[in-house]
Amino acid sequence: VAGSVGTLNFASVAVVRTGANSFAAFSLTCPHAGTIVQVQNGQSFRCPNHGAIWNSAGQLLPNSPQQTSGLHPLRVSYTPGDSVLYVS
Repeated sequence: VAGSVGTLNFASVAVVRTGANSFAAFSLTCPHAGTIVQVQNGQSFRCPNHGAIWNSAGQLLPNSPQQTSGLHPLRVSYTPGDSVLYVS
């Protein structure tokens, strides 16, 4: 499940649960248009400016109407049982 969680260094960030105790995070700034990417149905990401679509791993989908690079990954630290994710 993917969701927008706020900002890091003034940039929008999304976090994706990749397993029971693992997560991935991405910058929600479109690498092509520079606009804020939207979370779609908690499963993918879409640029409202030109329609590029990325999967929950931040990779551009083959059927994306705009060809660009993947979303910029961020580092996530999580300790099982902790209530906080650390994103950098």
